[in-house]
Amino acid sequence: MLGILLAIKKWRQYLLGREFIIKIDHKPLKYLLEQRLDTEAQHTWLLKLHNYKFVVEYKKGRKNVVANSLSRREEVEDKASK
Repeated sequence: MLGILLAIKKWRQYLLGREFIIKIDHKPLKYLLEQRLDTEAQHTWLLKLHNYKFVVEYKKGRKNVVANSLSRREEVEDKASK
């Protein structure tokens, strides 16, 4: 969720007024707009996303080649240690 917020903040001037696709490999975030919000932080984060038109697409980790490289860091270290 934080990654989405930071990316949208960085690219805000290009994203406002346009529809865009967020591709993720974290399945619970697919239901971001449909889930029940329990904490104040979730309300704040969703409020920041409210002005944007976007669709969240989920792809399994290995099929999502544009996923953040930090999320793959453990796999790289495991292969390097062998």
